[in-house]
Amino acid sequence: MKLTAAALTVILAQATSIVAHGGVTSWTAESTTYQGWQPYLSATGQDTVGRPYPSYDPILDAVDPTIHCNNNGANGPIPESITIAAGQPITAHWYGKFEKYIVTITQIHIGRNGLMLRVR
Repeated sequence: MKLTAAALTVILAQATSIVAHGGVTSWTAESTTYQGWQPYLSATGQDTVGRPYPSYDPILDAVDPTIHCNNNGANGPIPESITIAAGQPITAHWYGKFEKYIVTITQIHIGRNGLMLRVR
């Protein structure tokens, strides 16, 4: 089953409570590590492949307007991109237990249609 980020947002919006949150702090692709967003550092000078979010604090209300993990929805700095050959692994590194609270993520794919998660 492949799940888009938009579909995951809809599923989370239907949940009665959310007790997890986390942020991708770096990505590794083909032995290169790319910096993710660092919410507790100044936005000035952050050159990142991730979009900004305000903190790692848990979102406890499923109808919270910040459920999308980006506070006001602003894009922030223009993110870098990661170029990777088809079929090569990419690893997202984050703090917390995001994958355990929602679903078990067995594969993440980032393509021209956005983020795809393979779940079980």
